[in-house]
Amino acid sequence: MEELYRHLGSSSLWSERERDWSLSGGTDIWRGQASGRVSVRHRQNIGADNFAAWLSEDPQKGGGSSSAGSERLSRFARIVFAGAAPRLENTSGDGLVQAAIDSFGLRLAHAYALSCVAGVISLPVRHQAGGEVRTYAVTYHPKLVAIWSSTCHGGASPPSTPATYGYVYPTRTTHAVIFAGKEEQAGLKTLLEAPWWDAAVAAHPMFPCLLCGLMLSQSADATQAAIKADIRYLEAHTGHHTFASRRGTPAATGKELAQLSALASGRAGKLASTARKIRVARELQAFTIEHAREGDMATGGLVEHHARLVDKRLQMQMLDNEYTVERAKIQMDALFNLISQKDSLVGQQTARTSQVVAQSSLQDSSSMKALALVACLFLPGNFVAALFSAPLFSWNDPRDDAEAKRTGLGITPQFNLFWAISVPLTAAVFIAYTAWLVFQKRRWRDMKRDFEAIAHGDSVDPISRSSSYYAVEEGRAGEPSGLSK
Repeated sequence: MEELYRHLGSSSLWSERERDWSLSGGTDIWRGQASGRVSVRHRQNIGADNFAAWLSEDPQKGGGSSSAGSERLSRFARIVFAGAAPRLENTSGDGLVQAAIDSFGLRLAHAYALSCVAGVISLPVRHQAGGEVRTYAVTYHPKLVAIWSSTCHGGASPPSTPATYGYVYPTRTTHAVIFAGKEEQAGLKTLLEAPWWDAAVAAHPMFPCLLCGLMLSQSADATQAAIKADIRYLEAHTGHHTFASRRGTPAATGKELAQLSALASGRAGKLASTARKIRVARELQAFTIEHAREGDMATGGLVEHHARLVDKRLQMQMLDNEYTVERAKIQMDALFNLISQKDSLVGQQTARTSQVVAQSSLQDSSSMKALALVACLFLPGNFVAALFSAPLFSWNDPRDDAEAKRTGLGITPQFNLFWAISVPLTAAVFIAYTAWLVFQKRRWRDMKRDFEAIAHGDSVDPISRSSSYYAVEEGRAGEPSGLSK
């Protein structure tokens, strides 16, 4: 039956960095044989020199009775914690973790847990000389992996009256290895130290699963509280809310809006992660409820009650998380609209700048026209001067002295040819220039009419446009320099 688990566990979904665990401590859970009270002992200084001795410690310690001043204790649970914290030099933390896994018989559970992203599973039951062994695995990538075994040593269950606790060994013992970050380890240890755990519940096979689900629930509470504070900050700075208690200065610059948008996006992703965490925690509680009464244990009803209570709390957490998600979406939409408005204002400023540039170009065009008029004013004189300097006249060829005394010029045959060519050519240039001006005015008039129609939401009929409009090269922007208003 274990072949499929081995096959699935042969491929790990966790990266090498995520699987770089080192031993960070151990926890023993003891029960007083006379009082039935639960005591938790944490041990941090476990290294290669004392690890083997710690594993082989006697599961009983203390005096023979409470009247002697020292109650005899029985250890019914041992937990090894491993974290991704950097190891100290000259230590072999990862080797110690693997040794603990082998010592507890959790090799298959460890391999299978690393092949999962999230969830909980019960592996096949094993039978050995010490009794029946049930193995379980919880995975919540990349924050938590919990693997444990619960061994039933046979015999009757512990009596419900603490005064009758007289057995030497507990009927069930739990051995667990928990891979978790610092925050998760701190949360689990805090829950373990709670004084309200009943000994029978703490010895139940589903206790680690219940514990992990409760830790994830509390972690989700803390995460949601931080996210809500950021959502309130966003609401105060966007102004998109109806809460009277929100006070803040609205974001004015594009940089501030970009920072708020990044914060909103990050919190939306965190909310999705929180929803995943809550779903995993609910799955753990459902698994606990399903397996609470395995083996006809008298404490199954109490464990089931605890799991149902935590599950109800998780339902409300999911409802609150969905509400917070909607608030985050509203702020993201608001920020998108605000950024779009800023972009629109920038576009308007750019358009105004372009208008100023166009006006400057028009002024330059007017200046050029003024220069052209000045040139036209002096052109006749220049023309006459150039004409007199041309070799068209006989300046130095008087026929007699009497003719030399008269004011007059002799002309050559090329003089008439000069006027025959110059006059028609000049007229053609002025006609072409006038036609070009008329064409440009008509083109700009058609474009202005189309723009006004588009601005009023009317359709533009291209057939009704002037045919000259299509003769203009597309993409030319800006009024020609020779065109006046």
